[in-house]
Amino acid sequence: MILVPDRNVLFGAGLGAWNGADAGQAAEAVKLITQADRDGLDLFTVADHPYFGDKLEAYALVSFLLGQTERIAGMVTVTNLPSRPAPVLARTITSLSALSGGRIMLGIGAGAIWDMIEKLGVPRLDGGSAVRAMAEAITLVRALSGGGDPVTFDGEFYHVSGLDPAAAPAPPIFTGSVGPRSLAVTGRLADGWIPPRASDWQSQLYRESRPRIDDAAAAAGRDPAEIATVYNFGGRITAEPLPETRGEDGRWIGGSVRQWPEPHISILRAALPARHRQLPIRTQRRIRRPEDYLLRLGLGTHRDKASAQSTLRMSSARTRTATAAFGRPFQSNAGRRGLLTGPGSDAGMGGMSGQFASDLIERVRAELSARPGRNRFVDLLEAGGVPRERLTWLAGEQFRIVGSDQRSFALLAARFPEPPAGEMFLSLAQGELHALRLLSDFAAALGWEQRDLRAYEPRPLAQAYPAYLAWSALFGTCSGVALAMLANLEEWGAYCGRVAEALLTRYGLSEQAVGFFRFFAGSPPGFTEQATSVVAAGLAVGEDPREAVRAALALHAYEIAFWDALADGLG
Repeated sequence: MILVPDRNVLFGAGLGAWNGADAGQAAEAVKLITQADRDGLDLFTVADHPYFGDKLEAYALVSFLLGQTERIAGMVTVTNLPSRPAPVLARTITSLSALSGGRIMLGIGAGAIWDMIEKLGVPRLDGGSAVRAMAEAITLVRALSGGGDPVTFDGEFYHVSGLDPAAAPAPPIFTGSVGPRSLAVTGRLADGWIPPRASDWQSQLYRESRPRIDDAAAAAGRDPAEIATVYNFGGRITAEPLPETRGEDGRWIGGSVRQWPEPHISILRAALPARHRQLPIRTQRRIRRPEDYLLRLGLGTHRDKASAQSTLRMSSARTRTATAAFGRPFQSNAGRRGLLTGPGSDAGMGGMSGQFASDLIERVRAELSARPGRNRFVDLLEAGGVPRERLTWLAGEQFRIVGSDQRSFALLAARFPEPPAGEMFLSLAQGELHALRLLSDFAAALGWEQRDLRAYEPRPLAQAYPAYLAWSALFGTCSGVALAMLANLEEWGAYCGRVAEALLTRYGLSEQAVGFFRFFAGSPPGFTEQATSVVAAGLAVGEDPREAVRAALALHAYEIAFWDALADGLG
């Protein structure tokens, strides 16, 4: 991925030919994509034609490759919708998103080779019906993603009743539209467009089709620039330069290793304002020869490799919203920056400085401090009004919370392994392990053993806090979790300090017995600076600061629910 001012360009590689990846070359497919993951590509794609028996099933292949890689994203270009009912497709996509940390995009098509599709037992649709079915499918996939209330949908082609949506958000949705009606659906509903037949911005197909998308988007009240385009470059890498690198229809047909960089450099220049039409200095220094450029894109192994077939997919200058639509900070390569929007995104916060992160933290803290802050349980505890047997609730609930939080922080460290996020989350997970040991001393002072803690039946509202943190570990952003922990740390620490003092003075517990609460009463050395840097790093790669604020406010509400659950029925 080459990041340039006000734009985000993604590079990827396609597997196999137009009709899919060969089943007999499964090992080669795995080798190619794992190498692409290591070398810095952002995306791999594979076609979906399930009626061909000699091809690997597209979603099985994508699922396996996502499990073999760490940062590269996958997309089926495009999903053969008639053979994959939209509700089931929604489950497939959201499950892959949850399992891969968001490294999935959805390509969707109305269906093309109907003579073959019918062999699967799928009734044939006429062109207009197939396009209307695609529009319903896009709507339904989004409705069945991102959590919320049960979905009832009574369309022309799809019907669901009271179906619970998955928690994972919908990924960016691209179409492979060709005709006027499907291009209009793309403009109204989709995040991006994949021009068919390896068409790039100089092809006649693109020049005729893209305006239809833009017009439909404008008519629907959308900004056409929000709809990304994926450019396909398929052609030979020849030993000698070709006299012409494009066919009569304007499509790229290939050339020598010195000719291949031309379309990629020119799209960057075309996408940028004149004052920015130079590749970043860092890139110029690292790519000294054209063949080096090809090697970095995974398009060749040596400079005179002839007759090699390769496909390069690159999002255009219109990738702004599509890349932001990932909505989660899965790690890509290219500096481990993630497929997120840079400066100029709708969120408007890409590339923000540490000062902005600090200001955001202070604003959230100020908002939380302005809210009514009476803690009834702690107030009663300081007055000696909490029965001693109720203290076992505190021990039992914390036993569940600490164990859950330890796993959540470990998962976050796995999702965001690069510093500063990985170091912070790993440190927090280790801190929870230490807290769990200290909790045993508190439980022992109440006459409880480990078996009592395990047998304790937790109160649902008291467990809302760790449940939300666990959800955030799966689907949240690193800036959101860091901001939530940092903004709530001071209040949580103050409550723990008050609890420790009350247990000492009102209930006669020893200093060792209250060690758990002493541990949380003070902020770990350097944590504020470390968490601030995590917030800043997340915002710098395009994470939405509004989502981070929502996470902080939600975590605070769930912490209050914890204390309220302990005070239930008292006083």
